Amino acid sequence: MPAPTAARAAGADSARDVVRWGAFCCVLVPLVLLACGSSAAAAAGTGGALTALTALCWALLTAARSASDAGRCL
Repeated sequence: MPAPTAARAAGADSARDVVRWGAFCCVLVPLVLLACGSSAAAAAGTGGALTALTALCWALLTAARSASDAGRCL
């Protein structure tokens, strides 16, 4: 069984990966929408919504990690 610190490090890496992929999609999706002929306003709105969702996920993952480090449950 892995040590608790190793499990926490793996969880932190997973959270970073989720946020990193989310940020990548925040750039990629609007570019694909523009390439497929969508308006610039629609692409910008979609990019903004994805950015807000990624920021929310990052905040929730950070809160969950803080709570688990403190020994509390969310």
